[in-house]
Amino acid sequence: MITNKEKYILSKDITNMIKGIAIILMMTHHFLGFPNWLIDGINYPNYKILGEDLNVWIRYSTKICVALFAFITGYAYYKKNNQTIKYGLKKIVNFLKKYWTILLLLFLPIVIFVCGRNLNIKTIILNLFALDKRLITHSWYVYFFIFAMLTLPLLKKISNDNFWHDFIVMIGICTVCYNLLDGADFKYRAIMEDIKTCFYWMPSVIIGWLVAKYDLFTRINNVFGKQSKILDIFMVFLIFGARLKWREIITINLDIIYAPFMIYFLSKILNNLHISVIEKILKFFCKNSLNLWFIHSLFAKGPTDKIFQPILYISSNPVIVVIWGILLCIPISILFNYIFKFEDFLGEKIKKKRNKKFLPDVNK
Repeated sequence: MITNKEKYILSKDITNMIKGIAIILMMTHHFLGFPNWLIDGINYPNYKILGEDLNVWIRYSTKICVALFAFITGYAYYKKNNQTIKYGLKKIVNFLKKYWTILLLLFLPIVIFVCGRNLNIKTIILNLFALDKRLITHSWYVYFFIFAMLTLPLLKKISNDNFWHDFIVMIGICTVCYNLLDGADFKYRAIMEDIKTCFYWMPSVIIGWLVAKYDLFTRINNVFGKQSKILDIFMVFLIFGARLKWREIITINLDIIYAPFMIYFLSKILNNLHISVIEKILKFFCKNSLNLWFIHSLFAKGPTDKIFQPILYISSNPVIVVIWGILLCIPISILFNYIFKFEDFLGEKIKKKRNKKFLPDVNK
């Protein structure tokens, strides 16, 4: 057990479990938070909690899932100690390989052959980088991940080894760029909106990088380390509630505050949990998180909604809807994991064959 006097370590196992929690929150967010996305014929009940609709609670509180992923991206990037463009490009290629496989083998055939949509080459190319979201509704993280990986190496260059200097400069640049784009009138407005989205969420990546660089979890632990498990759980729900009421200030996303504290309290709870079944389940969700992020778009408002939403919303119970939606997505995700392994196998085989071809024959 970690005491408040020790250096607080966010282990890889705990980080993976938090990513598992984040993808569950994301699926809950999209399945239950947007009744206006539902097609005609699906009647979803309206529950009231403390005078607020359930879908409103879910829409704004569980949206923190994006900040959790973004924070972990920045935190893990710093800990990797390989803050170069080359490393970022490698991460982008690995990310795109999985995204393109899901796009081309699942969504493209369904949209063309099942939904009967006509797609031109331009639309397909734009979807490869999520600049057009008519195939996978929840694909925007693709261009954001590319943006983050290309931007993160710059943080080391502008860092002054002072937290408040780095925080003000880095978050300030994102805020200024976001507001400049928000007030400008561009011809290609859709592309500018995508860039705006990147600057809006980039502070969550930056705060992860800063927390890792300045070991802020140890400082947070000095304050909350002796707090009981019950209070840790209370703080998690308090953050959910705070996000419902206060989401931004002067266009600055307040997840830069919520995400590090949410991850700290979740990590503290998980460190003391020691229930192997829960650990295995959360790690499984982490392993499948990227797949599930894209696959659950089948049920979102878009080209596939009329086919897949009636399958998802077989019950009016929100808990059943979420569990059923997850159960529908998991087998598809597992199938794609096998496809990814096969792709890696083919890639290695081609690479070995190519290297063998160019090796000099010592027997000659």
